[in-house]
This record gives sequence, C-alpha cells and structure tokens, in this order.
Amino acid sequence: MDGSIGSLSSKQKNLGQNFLTDRYVANRIIETIPQGTSKVIEIGPGKGILTEMMLTKGIKVMAIEIDNRLSRYLKDKFKGYDLELINDDIMNHLDGNLLKRGDYIISNLPFYLSSNFILRLLEKIEYPFEKKYEFCGATIMFQKEFANRLLSHPGSKDYSRISISTRSKLDITYSMDVDRTSFDPMPVVDATVVVMKEKDQMLPKFDGRIFEVILERCFANRRKKIKNLIPKEINGHSVNIELLHIWIQDRGFDQLRPENLSIFDYIDLSNEVSQLI
Repeated sequence: MDGSIGSLSSKQKNLGQNFLTDRYVANRIIETIPQGTSKVIEIGPGKGILTEMMLTKGIKVMAIEIDNRLSRYLKDKFKGYDLELINDDIMNHLDGNLLKRGDYIISNLPFYLSSNFILRLLEKIEYPFEKKYEFCGATIMFQKEFANRLLSHPGSKDYSRISISTRSKLDITYSMDVDRTSFDPMPVVDATVVVMKEKDQMLPKFDGRIFEVILERCFANRRKKIKNLIPKEINGHSVNIELLHIWIQDRGFDQLRPENLSIFDYIDLSNEVSQLI
C-alpha cells in the first residue's frame, strides 16, 4: 500500500476535507463495527486510513468518494483488496437501494454536510413501529457542536428538531471526542464520534407527517409556549384548537416550551392533533 498523493488542491479544500491522521482514533472507530457486518459503506474515505484498517482485517468495503483525484489514489493504493470504489457524491445514492441489512456505515463526513446527510438518511428509515427495518447502523464523526445536538435531551440548549427526528428512528450514543489536531489540514473545531443503530424500543404508532410538521413549527419558534405553536391547519386539515388547548392544559404542557417536551410527549401531541382534524 505505497500509494502517494501530494498537497491538497484548492478544490479539495473547498470540499471540506479534513483527513484523519490519528491511528488510535481510527482504530477506536473500527472497533465499533458490529460482529457479523456483511459490508461497510465508507463515506468520504479521504486518504484511506480507515479503509486500510478495515481491508487488512478482511472487512469488505464499499467506499464512496466524491473527489476524482482521491478516488484514483485509493484505487491504486488498494489494488488487489476487496474494495468497491464509487467516485460520486453520497447524496446521489441515498435515494437508491444503498442500505441493505447487514451493511454498516462508517464516515468522517465533511462537517458542512452533516445536517443534510442526516435528514436524507432519516427519510430512508421507517419509523420503528415494528421490527425489523432496513438499517444496521453507523459510526459517524461530526463536528462536536452538531453531535451535541444529536445527543441532547429535553431541557438542554442543544435540544432541537434534529435531536428528536433522529432519536425517533435511531438509538444514538456517544463514542469519543476527537481533537482537531487529529486531522490534516486541521479544522477550526473539534469532532465527536457517535454510534447509531436501530432502536431497541419500538414506538407507539403515530402519523409521521403530522409529527414532523409539529416539530418544524415548534422549533422554528422555540421561545414560544407550546399552546401558541400548533397551527389551525395541518396538511390541509383544520385542527380543533379549542379542544387541543384543553388537552394541552390537562397534560400540563401549557407553560412549556418546545425544548421541554420529550419524544414521547411529541408523539402524544401528534396523536391528539390527529384526533382533532
């Protein structure tokens, strides 16, 4: 594995690529891959520090790399190994049949892609009303600030719509913080590695469209109280706001703001709205 690559071009810098160089961190990430994984989908392999560790352990890897130069470098470096290399943007593949049972995602995502990637990934995952759904899991390195939002709980300043949307479909746990000095070029922020997997606890059934409308409306106005945030019309249907306000008061939600409600509170609220349209 003696491939070589020169310094970053301005194009590569514009792609937001910060290459992981810390082998201890890389090994910790590899250790999160579950036993029995059929294939690892590595998003943004960069110079291949994670790729190399996986291939030498006999793990089958599909690497998706947007940068043409890096793709050629990786193809040459890992010639003869069980590596499937796709030179494309991951966002072009999330609408297809990318996720198959037994596959696992590993990624050091460019930080600017984090929110868009997670939202698109969530669109591909069904709400876990019953076992099983088409997702094995993922270990992803995010900007620390974004990871804190995913990991946050009710009452936290980081608690947001994406916290709830993610946790409504996946179990997400903290793995490790990664100092900015572990990358080249060094980013201006630190990173956090999180592990995501299918939920152990199934959710009570609810209308996902109403659930998402309520989350969007509430967290766009997070300083307002819940009782003032539910619109009179959702998805073309009128909501009986008077009865809903009675329900909100009975539940003790009338003085609460969006960051105070749990996922299950939002599910209950969504189900009540469904009954009142």
